[in-house]
Amino acid sequence: MRKILVVMMLLLVSFSLFAGEITDKDLIRFVSKKCKEYNLPADIVFAIGINESGFRNIRSYSDNSNGSYDIGIFQINSYYVRYYERTFWYREEDFNPWNPYHNCEMAIMYLNHLRKYTGSLADAISAYNTGLRGLKKYPNVGYIYRAKIANSLNSIKVFTEEYIYFDR
Repeated sequence: MRKILVVMMLLLVSFSLFAGEITDKDLIRFVSKKCKEYNLPADIVFAIGINESGFRNIRSYSDNSNGSYDIGIFQINSYYVRYYERTFWYREEDFNPWNPYHNCEMAIMYLNHLRKYTGSLADAISAYNTGLRGLKKYPNVGYIYRAKIANSLNSIKVFTEEYIYFDR
């Protein structure tokens, strides 16, 4: 009996290391609504968020080699925060990349802009990671990033308006 209990505990621990879930129903609904508004596939947007931060850590922060840092669920680069705010933000309140709703909405607006600019969702996904200049300068980096997004997309097992479960 004790061996069974130990095995079950180990399975639970290992399962939680390789799986994730997004349970913030309001945030899931918000992102899904914004994806519809911008005519973007919600599963791809969630896959980008899963790839960038696991979509669980709204306070995610990553330093970059150029001195900038990436913020939040969609890892918005600090270097571009004010540019994004001036270019895309339409609300009266200031854009706050640490606010998960602002972070998600800005990522969706930016991805939509990239799709319109490049004419392709695949190129927009690549440019989300490399930037527009990097799209041509580093095509392999964009290709690798798209493969990671495809991997994250394939990891989504349950996707509803209130719950997302994925294997990592």
